[in-house]
Amino acid sequence: MSDRENHDGNLSFNVDAAIPEARLVKMDSATVVSAAGLAETPLGVTSSATFAAGDGVNVRALNRPGTVTMEASKAIAINTVVYGAALGKITDSSASSAVRVGISMEVAAADGDYIQVMPD
Repeated sequence: MSDRENHDGNLSFNVDAAIPEARLVKMDSATVVSAAGLAETPLGVTSSATFAAGDGVNVRALNRPGTVTMEASKAIAINTVVYGAALGKITDSSASSAVRVGISMEVAAADGDYIQVMPD
C-alpha cells in the first residue's frame, strides 16, 4: 500500500524532460511524469515550468474541484469541450483517439493562450 495518500489534489513528481507550466501530464512511474500526448490519459496539469529531466513539479490533479489553467494549442471558443493535444496542450478538435479533459471557461485566441478549464 502506498504512503502517497493525498487530500488536496496537489501531487509532487519529477519530470522526464523540461515541461512548461499549465501542460497536461501523464504518469510514467510512481515518481515521474511526462507531457501527455493526444491519445494519452492525463493525470493533471503542471503548476509551474520545469527546465530539465529530474526537476520536481507540482501537478494539480484533474479530479480536484474547481477550474484549472491549461495552455491552448489553437483558438478555442468559450463553453467548448476540450481534449488533450500534442505536448500536453489542449484543443477543441476531437480526433478519434483524443481524450476529453473538460469544458473551456474562457476564450483562447491562439496557440499558447492560457485559459481556465472545468475538468470532466
